[in-house]
Amino acid sequence: MPGVLTHAFDQDELYTLHESLDLFATTLEPGIDARPVYYLLQHVLLFVVPHTELGLRVLPLVFGLGGVFLTWYVAQRLAGPLAGVVAGLVVAAAPWHIYVSSTARYYSLVYLLALGFFYCFLRAAESGSDRRWHLAALVLLVVGASTHPTFVFPAFGGAVLAVLGAWTWKRLEGVATVPLITRIAVPFAAFLLVALAILRAVGRETAVRNFDGRGWTAVVRLLPAIVEWVTPMILVAGVVSALWLLRSARLRTDLLWALLVLGGTAGTLGILFLAAMVTDVYSYYATAMLPLLFVSIGVGVARVADDLPGASRVATVGAIAIVLLAGMAPGTASQILHGTRFDYRPAFEEIRARGPNDLVLAWPVVVQRYYAPELRAREFHPDPDYLQETLEGGEPFWAIASRRRHGIIGDLGDEGRRWLSRECAEARNFQGRRFDFRMYEVILYRCGDLVQ
Repeated sequence: MPGVLTHAFDQDELYTLHESLDLFATTLEPGIDARPVYYLLQHVLLFVVPHTELGLRVLPLVFGLGGVFLTWYVAQRLAGPLAGVVAGLVVAAAPWHIYVSSTARYYSLVYLLALGFFYCFLRAAESGSDRRWHLAALVLLVVGASTHPTFVFPAFGGAVLAVLGAWTWKRLEGVATVPLITRIAVPFAAFLLVALAILRAVGRETAVRNFDGRGWTAVVRLLPAIVEWVTPMILVAGVVSALWLLRSARLRTDLLWALLVLGGTAGTLGILFLAAMVTDVYSYYATAMLPLLFVSIGVGVARVADDLPGASRVATVGAIAIVLLAGMAPGTASQILHGTRFDYRPAFEEIRARGPNDLVLAWPVVVQRYYAPELRAREFHPDPDYLQETLEGGEPFWAIASRRRHGIIGDLGDEGRRWLSRECAEARNFQGRRFDFRMYEVILYRCGDLVQ
């Protein structure tokens, strides 16, 4: 709730507002054609809620709380009450899940749908003849892929490994793999082919791409960024729990879930890494794999506790819970306090107080237009030639730069920062207190005169 109520909009949230209003007529690229579900829901809701931070974040909050509940439910169905409590507690404190539950995007819905799909797929594999589980898994897969295409990555990796395991592993004898293929995989493949054919027919085949990639630097940073965001503690705990279940599980359900976890995690990371070479990819595109890790932790802890006597059981589970929460605590505290975003509102206030009539170079302009539409602004680019041309226009101006740990965003060669340091004065910088490795610093420069 602190983030829902107090954090400033980031640019993607404002894009959500515009795309939800315009739907398929939006001029923003790549459009919503390949991910329409969330925008259609938000479009209906915009008729009754104000277009404010709270109004646009109601849906993510509801879906995020639903994700916490479903995580508890699935874990306790798989391994009992202790598994549910541990998994539910971990996801409720996870900075990534807090983020997706308090930002006006579709990722908390992706999480909710992904967990529902994995659970239904598991039950379909176990039941074999019960068509209801197959139908439910297929519907969730279609809706999830229509919410964001990256939904397919962990679903594909997990399903493939689970089916291969059932074909080759005697401990999984009796798993009905043929219905999984004929009732889920084949209909979904047909759906994808039809969807792609429709997009091609209307000239929107580029909707499945997110521009043309951000270069090798972004590719190399992708996997470390995902690990940092999910926190190394949770990633390691989820994978180790799955490996432990493979080695010692007594129940076929545990084995199938472990295969889903390992295949879904590897599939997501591998496919995202390859995709980053040809299109723009971001760490939160791995959201659909998160429920696998959280439930895996809950089930793993419960199975370890099953083999311990009463007193040792309590102490062991308590120690594990403390370690997990402590590993996430820096990110959790930082997310609650300041979110995962730049806050440009203090910079706009500084400009209003010191030079409201001067030109402002701001990025992203969509945020400036929402919070300070009265300012005379143009897009900020950390390009020395562009900045020099602006300076030679003869009037003083403000420049708002956004700096992460690797430098000013978009300034790959550090040339923009050097120009700003040489030709401008740093008027103010704004950065909230954080406890994690992330950095969101807004630097306000004054250029073209001697104002300090």
